[in-house]
Order: sequence, then structure tokens, then C-alpha cells
Amino acid sequence: MFEYNDKWKFAKGESLEGTVAFFESLEYECFMITPSFLIPISAIFWDARFEWFGWSNVLCMVRGARETTALVAFFNALH
Repeated sequence: MFEYNDKWKFAKGESLEGTVAFFESLEYECFMITPSFLIPISAIFWDARFEWFGWSNVLCMVRGARETTALVAFFNALH
């Protein structure tokens, strides 16, 4: 889990898209944590609008792992 915010504007060569791609290369999938849902932002779900520099939290977990599927289902069912 990591924070994403306006300070990333000043990180030379770093972007949310690049960071998510890095985690994808390690067989992780990433989600934007919102008050209501875990929103997938990896692979086919990536959209340039996620690069908005607002204060956010991102969670990356092992792609396809039983624990990942269970946590996403549990969190999203709460709301």
C-alpha cells in the first residue's frame, strides 16, 4: 500500500501509471482505495484519469491470489 498525491508531480520520472506497471511486472494487481470500493487500476482497467494527483491510497496485491480475491470481495461487499 502506498500514498499517491500532488507530491508525485515533482518526482522526476515517476508516475502512478509507471508504478502500477512496475507492480504488474511483479505479478501484482493494484487498486485505488476509496471510501466505498477497491477500484482496479491495473492492466485493462488503467485509465489516464487516475493520474490526477489527488490524495489517494493505492493497494497492490498478488494477482489472482485467493487472499486478493477474498479481500476485494469483502471490502466491496461492505458498501
